[in-house]
Amino acid sequence: LYRAPVSGNVWQFQMWVAKQQKHYRKSTRTRNLDEAIRVGKDTYLNIHSKLRTKEPVFPKTMREVVDEFLEQKKKDIGIARTQGRWVCLRSHTKHLLAFVGTETKITDIPKHKWMDYYSFRKSIAQSTLIAEKNTIGGVFRYAISRNYISPTYLPEFPTLKKGALRRREAFSLNDWETIYYFFSTNKWKKDKNPRVEEQRRFI
Repeated sequence: LYRAPVSGNVWQFQMWVAKQQKHYRKSTRTRNLDEAIRVGKDTYLNIHSKLRTKEPVFPKTMREVVDEFLEQKKKDIGIARTQGRWVCLRSHTKHLLAFVGTETKITDIPKHKWMDYYSFRKSIAQSTLIAEKNTIGGVFRYAISRNYISPTYLPEFPTLKKGALRRREAFSLNDWETIYYFFSTNKWKKDKNPRVEEQRRFI
């Protein structure tokens, strides 16, 4: 335990985790030494418990968890999912990261935060919100399976009322003609990456 003027003389806990070759630091949030000692002992025991059960001592950031999740799902392309489905997952996780922050620790996100997700993604078709909700749940279930978090962190979303949100409008004839003719131009068909060209020909 130590104190520093910059922290307002609040007691700080620090522990060297040899297996990780890294210092674990945490504020005890108290200026009372007896209370700080209690917090320090609890933290010390909690860290050793995690080391015994091979749980991560240092919480993962949302960016780290999302990157691992997408990499895992990428292995399923051509087996359990298509390239297009994986691209959708990647798009969904971009909105997830924009909502919670890329450097936010996954253990710092309270369950009730997700009650505001639909408001954050306002004016989006209901089917898209449902798809994003399922992807977010998948990210957290992945984190649970890796012991990054406990099941109590699984997000809870508000109930969507049927037809309460805007539906995506259908293409008009003019929209369709614009898309159709654009697909026949070299601006769409030509690309430096041969794989991109192949995907665009397929589309």
